[in-house]
Amino acid sequence: MDEQLDQKAPRGLHVQPVNDAPASEGERAASPKEDDLLDFGGDDGFVPSATPVITMDGSALQRPQAIVGWRLVVLALLVIAACVIGYNVGTAAIDNVVYASDREQAAVNAQLARDSAVNLPAPSSFVGYSDADIRDNFKASGYVFFENEVSDGTTLEVVKLPSDVSLEVGKELYDTGLTKISASDAAKLLNGLWRFDVSRGDGTVMRLRYADFTSGSADAAVSKAMATLGLGEDSVAESGMDDSGNTYKTGTAEINGESVTWRVSVIALSEVYSINAMPATAMYVGVRFVY
Repeated sequence: MDEQLDQKAPRGLHVQPVNDAPASEGERAASPKEDDLLDFGGDDGFVPSATPVITMDGSALQRPQAIVGWRLVVLALLVIAACVIGYNVGTAAIDNVVYASDREQAAVNAQLARDSAVNLPAPSSFVGYSDADIRDNFKASGYVFFENEVSDGTTLEVVKLPSDVSLEVGKELYDTGLTKISASDAAKLLNGLWRFDVSRGDGTVMRLRYADFTSGSADAAVSKAMATLGLGEDSVAESGMDDSGNTYKTGTAEINGESVTWRVSVIALSEVYSINAMPATAMYVGVRFVY
């Protein structure tokens, strides 16, 4: 019986054997009765029955707890690795928070410092031209441009790209949207881009729009646009600021036998496009010729 208990006992448990041999009459007389085995009285409380008592083997808890040898080396290496990783992650996070805007500003400034000629077309030179004539003129000038789909009376809409931006890259950035691309890409695209469209109905309306990063103020941008497009101050009939906040000048001129009403208006670029890191002095210029 002792051997069977030892064989069946789980590992780590100690079994106290019980003698199962028949007891003599004297032993039975000295043994507690069955009722006595259920007796909870007495000084010691519950009286144990004659069944095996299984106790845990606590020898494993008496082993040395100190980390020694190669385990200590591995632990030290893990601690060092955790410190290095934590330092790198923390440094990157701080860098992104503190210096990201500085890097973005530097990238925008670099794009705006590019020598990318705007090469504005003069709407006055296209008075009386057909859409095909205007398109041929742009091609002959060597402009890199693409045409947008037209609607609502617009018969021609041309987007001229900066001279150092390819047609594929420029069109992809433009179609994505200036407010949905990075600030540096937006600056790269705007510096040298203009849009020219023509609407025809009872009369003809030509519009030219572009960003001015060099004039520094709305008044200066208006004067620069007039000089570039060949519009003299003597033809100005009205000037000021309209209800939308545009600084403008408007007037009339005789061009190619047509009486043309022109208008140059300027507003801060930030009022048109919400682009981070753009200089506060950046202007959005609109030119309109009606005849």
